[in-house]
Amino acid sequence: MNYYTLDENNNPIRIEGTPHEQMMAFGMLMEDEKFRRVGVDIINGYRISTIFLVLDHGFYLCNEKPILWETMIFAGNDCSDLFCQRYDNYLDAKRGHNICVEIIKNVGFSCNTDLKVCLERVLENTSLK
Repeated sequence: MNYYTLDENNNPIRIEGTPHEQMMAFGMLMEDEKFRRVGVDIINGYRISTIFLVLDHGFYLCNEKPILWETMIFAGNDCSDLFCQRYDNYLDAKRGHNICVEIIKNVGFSCNTDLKVCLERVLENTSLK
């Protein structure tokens, strides 16, 4: 497994060291919500959250670039997740978050299934594939 931190420009840097050292760094980064948070918005009962994952979530996809950011949309108090999109760079993560926020603000679906379908269509038609 590969763990990452970010430089001052939000570019990923692989954490080197022994497995123990990597796990310790991973634990410290996971606790630092401010460092990991790209954006969080609560709109019309939906929570849109985009974070830096620290752990490469693309390890099973054989990607050239690590998958290190994720936007999720949750509905209501039960935290049901309706949508998940992952990214290999900070700018796409920020852009994806903002797209999701705008959709929630402007679409106004009450049905979770319709919202998920709408979001997937929008993201399919951007560079966020």
